Parts: sequence; C-alpha cells; structure tokens
Amino acid sequence: MMMPSFTMSASMGMLILMMTVMLPPLLEAFQSRGADVPLITRIAILMVDALHGNMLIIGGVILFTGVDYYVLRRIQTAHEWLHGAQVKLPIMGSLIVAKELAQFSRTNAMLLQAGVPLARALPLGIAGCKNLVVRKAMVAGEDSLLAGHGFAEALARHPVLPRLWVEMVMIGEENNVIDQTLGSLAETYEKEVDNRLGAILALAEPMSTFAVGGVVLFMALSMFLPIYSGLEVVK
Repeated sequence: MMMPSFTMSASMGMLILMMTVMLPPLLEAFQSRGADVPLITRIAILMVDALHGNMLIIGGVILFTGVDYYVLRRIQTAHEWLHGAQVKLPIMGSLIVAKELAQFSRTNAMLLQAGVPLARALPLGIAGCKNLVVRKAMVAGEDSLLAGHGFAEALARHPVLPRLWVEMVMIGEENNVIDQTLGSLAETYEKEVDNRLGAILALAEPMSTFAVGGVVLFMALSMFLPIYSGLEVVK
C-alpha cells in the first residue's frame, strides 16, 4: 500500500500547495471579469476563497481530530469501540479479521506442532492479536478452555469471527488434530489476505494515478481556459 498511499498524499499536498500559495495571486486577475470567467475557474476561485477564509477552522478541526483520536486510544472502552468499528468497515474490515486469524492460526499451529500444550500456546497466539475485538474473542476461548469447556465453544458467541473458522477449530479440537487444523487455516487465510491485498492494490494504483491526473487537469483548465477565452475576445 506504500505506493498508492504516497501518490494520494502527494496529490493532496500538491492540491493544498497550489490552492494556498500558487493559485490565489493568479486567480485574482480573473475575479474582476465576473460572469465572463469559465465555470471551472469560478469553482477554483470559490475553493481558494473558502480555504483562505477558514484556515483557522480547518486547522482546529484537524488538531482536534488528532488529539481526540489520541485520547480515545488511552480509554479502554473507546479503544475497543474503535477496533470494533475497524472490523465493520466494508472492505478493510474482513481483511483485518483475516490477517488476525492467519497470524493467530500460524503461531498456535507452530507451537502445537512443537509439542507445546494448547493452554500454554494460546496466550502467545493471543498476544499477537492487534485488534482488541478479535483478542477479546480469543481470550474468551482461552477462559473457556481453562474452565474445562473447550476452546471453540466460547468462540461461537463472538460474531467477529467467521463461522467457518470457528467450526473448523471445533472439529479439530474434537478430533485432537487442532494443530493440523490451525496450520491449514493459517495457509487458507494467508492466501486470502494476499489475494485481497492484490485486488485492493490493483484497484488503488490506477485510482491514485487518476486522482493525481484529475488534480493537475483541474488546475490547468482553471488557469488556461480564461486565458484562452480572453485571447478569443481580443481576436
């Protein structure tokens, strides 16, 4: 995701730089023409005026959002709510869950195949879960195992976990082949994460290119159309 993210960030930075530094003195020459200015140039003028007139408000909103997010991360219930919102996102939510399950399954499969008991392997696998909602579900499974009710029984009560993953873990636990089951699940979800990331990248790269091209085209047309129309009037 580095390349699309960098391209989109560069596009936004270029747009802000042009609208705050480069365009204002150039667009002032067209404001006096009023209705003779092309529509795209008038839109650019309105955007520049709105940005310049609300710089303090925009900066305050950005600062408040950053501080608010930092504070919410320090509050456990709010932090869990943020992680719960992450797993409910349309595209990225299922990807986050698949990544967590792939890492959890791989860690526990390696430990179990090395002879580590499930009760000792689970805390190490749970420690690798970054999403608090997924971690909470795994902790519930660990507590259920230590209470003598089995690991997968408690997992079914947490909708964040895919039903197929829970059923496979339950079958592996009942047949005492949970190490092999987790290994197969790890391979499946690792492939799923790779395929989804590939699909997202295949879509994000051209979209980022179009975004940069759209910004450049918008700025170029807002500048050259009034110049061209002025030359036509002179002729």
